[in-house]
Amino acid sequence: MSHSCDATYDVYDESRLTARKAHECDACDLPIRPGDGYWRIFYRFDGRAEHVKRCLRCQVIHEHLRTLAPGEMWPAEKLD
Repeated sequence: MSHSCDATYDVYDESRLTARKAHECDACDLPIRPGDGYWRIFYRFDGRAEHVKRCLRCQVIHEHLRTLAPGEMWPAEKLD
């Protein structure tokens, strides 16, 4: 799901990491195994901060969805 961009995040940071322990992708719920690459996203909006982990596949999907209507729509961080 996406939402219209009527406001922006106060803070938005994406970091590509390599897992040292097992995680779960917050978008697809599949495991991220030790040694797998993944993205950690930190954002703050309306005074609320949140971390999201996305596997490489879900990150590519998120990046693609951003290009479909740049500046007008933003995909949900958990792709829900």
